[in-house]
Amino acid sequence: MNKLKNDLAKNSLIVFVLTTTGSAINYLCQILMGRFFTVENYGIINTIFSLTLIVSVIGNTASMILSKVISENKKNTSGICNRVIEVVNVSCLALIIIGLCFTPFLLKVLGNNYLTAILTMISIVTSIYPILYQGIFGGLHKFVNLGAYTLIIPIIKIAGLLVIVVLGLTGNLEVYMTILSIIIGNLISIVIGNMVVKKNLSEVRSNSKTNIKKIWKNYSDVFWSNILIMFLMNIDILYLSYFYDSKTIGLYSSVLVFGKMIYYFVTALVTVMLPLVSKHQKDDRYIHKMLNQTLLYTFILTAFLLIPTNIFAETILNMIFGNKYITAIPYMKYASFISLSYSLNLVLLNYLVGINKIKYIKKSLMVGSICITIILLIFNQQQYFSLLMIGSINIIVFVINLLKIQGSRLVGGKANEER
Repeated sequence: MNKLKNDLAKNSLIVFVLTTTGSAINYLCQILMGRFFTVENYGIINTIFSLTLIVSVIGNTASMILSKVISENKKNTSGICNRVIEVVNVSCLALIIIGLCFTPFLLKVLGNNYLTAILTMISIVTSIYPILYQGIFGGLHKFVNLGAYTLIIPIIKIAGLLVIVVLGLTGNLEVYMTILSIIIGNLISIVIGNMVVKKNLSEVRSNSKTNIKKIWKNYSDVFWSNILIMFLMNIDILYLSYFYDSKTIGLYSSVLVFGKMIYYFVTALVTVMLPLVSKHQKDDRYIHKMLNQTLLYTFILTAFLLIPTNIFAETILNMIFGNKYITAIPYMKYASFISLSYSLNLVLLNYLVGINKIKYIKKSLMVGSICITIILLIFNQQQYFSLLMIGSINIIVFVINLLKIQGSRLVGGKANEER
């Protein structure tokens, strides 16, 4: 028990402090954009962020694989790192081709601006690699490096926003400069990540060939689960982007900033939880308590962060973003509910990856995604009901999987075989 508390507390504190700093910078970016951008441009930028999160599933999957494999065995991991990076390179090339095929969709949700669409594609592709390197840092248990690494892009982003404010850029230039700053941050992160990884893996370099088909067989469920959970995490923005205008997205995005506070904190927790659960997966008591403790922290953070913002929604929104966003208040409770719901599923996803039982959640995520899509297509003009259903189905998916985990004692080495 003491070992559990010490591991989670010590490593969580390191990552928590540094990633919280990065989140604080990101929040400052959101506030500056809300303050100085038009509501429409603010909506477009947040649509780009959502598209980036969905596509970043490639990097998230590679990150989770590398974090788990390196954590379990730090010897002879250079080969698998190189092979996974090669696959990511090919995937990014395929992503560019797919993006060209879906140009009409991109133009529709990005205000019919071709340059915005092109810059968005570049931003999305380059954003995959920093996530990949984060997984390697986590697997090596270099939590200080991991936390510091996550600060690079937020710092570059805030610098770009300061340039926008100082130069007085308006209109489409606001959007262009914001995306360019993200691209620059991604490129700097890629260079630094590559340097650090080569330095830390040089001593365990192996000439053995890694069977990428075997890796795909073992981790394909992780990939599809990541796609599904990212879809569920961003379906609210995509739904509003497709069926409503940029102003509606901008209003909703302003309150989503507060709702996503819980998501950013939970991300810090699961970044630590995954490699530790993977390393101790044969210790049923350790990982079971790790899951419960992480969920407990999630609910505590929710009560501490989201309840006050909902009670004092009008005052907080007016103070931070100004009265041009005052009509966004009705969205606050829905954004908070949705953010909590997918944060809980994120905890379960990382836990199940750690103990090699990802199929448990993949099936329910798929059913949930299909149900939400059907509901949104049918009730697309009833936005409040649709947003409520997004959060509700996410919660149902979480409860089903949690009960299944607890009921079948789905934990490490003594777990029942998956049916």
